[in-house]
Amino acid sequence: MLQLLILSVLSFLISLMIGRFLYKSDLPQSLIDKPNIRKIHTTPTPLVGGIAIIFSFLIIVILFNLYENNVVQLYIIFSLFFFFIGLFDDLFQWNYKKKFLLQLIGTMAFTITISQNIEILHFSTISSSNLLFNSFIIFIWILFIINAFNFFDGINFLAGSLSLIFFVSYLVYYYFVGDVLVISILLILIFSIIGFLFYNRAPAKMFLGDAGSMFLGFTIAAFPLIFSTSNTQTYSTFFVIVVFILVSDTIFVLITRFLKNNNPFHPDKTHLHHQLLNLNFRNRYVVLIILFGSLLHSLLAFYSEKISLILLLLLLLIINIIFIISPRFFPNLVEKYNLWGLKHIYDKAINYFQVDK
Repeated sequence: MLQLLILSVLSFLISLMIGRFLYKSDLPQSLIDKPNIRKIHTTPTPLVGGIAIIFSFLIIVILFNLYENNVVQLYIIFSLFFFFIGLFDDLFQWNYKKKFLLQLIGTMAFTITISQNIEILHFSTISSSNLLFNSFIIFIWILFIINAFNFFDGINFLAGSLSLIFFVSYLVYYYFVGDVLVISILLILIFSIIGFLFYNRAPAKMFLGDAGSMFLGFTIAAFPLIFSTSNTQTYSTFFVIVVFILVSDTIFVLITRFLKNNNPFHPDKTHLHHQLLNLNFRNRYVVLIILFGSLLHSLLAFYSEKISLILLLLLLLIINIIFIISPRFFPNLVEKYNLWGLKHIYDKAINYFQVDK
């Protein structure tokens, strides 16, 4: 217990110190995110949050000799691979084809490497023991989550705090499994991210960058696969539901882009946080609303193995109608049709969350 406390505190402090050093450093211009018509921020901001997180993580893993474990070594190798894809993208502004090709290669190599961990997959009462099918599903899942998480890195505090909810949920799950090594790794990640978030509050002193979003996105998707045990029922319903807010919003965005004949890899302003900002919500309320939706997914995940598949899907549908679909359509419906006389009540409620004019 004392070791867990020490590594948590050190992770936070080292992340803070590295973040401050990077923030004060004379960085290459390619690591400075400059404002443009699509972006929300108005001042040039360093893209070094991911560097602070991963350096803090690696330092603590080395200090506490956690790297000696073969599973941790596997995680470090692949997470660094995706980190460097993002870092080179930050530095050289790669086009999406080059970045996606490297993601394909890394994900394929990872899926082959952990094939013994995906011999059985299950979602609620549905399971599969076909290794070829399972490998395909995991391959698509990891690619999807990496890019979905990257899509959410659009406003201050959002991606980092979302990853905190995911990893804290994983932490609670593995606490009941009783795996001290996995708990240690998660605590290092969590407190390294908290250190970064001190610099990511509005007005942000640094952003996560593609390096950080790739590293965290890969970790979110792959962590349960790498640290699989006989007690975790990999890949269980729990890990899918926890991150489902990424899945539902990204699917909605991709469908919208296809319907408009837009390239699915080209950024736009159709994501959930953009829709809430379009309602003139304050940045902090946008983040809080999305985090609340994510928390509901996490709570549902803890009950996902105890309820029927039909009830699970019904609750999932209700949560996503409220948090993913309604912000896009409900305001216009109320404005246009004054649904059930709700316009007056809606206007009063919405004014509380909006930026003062």
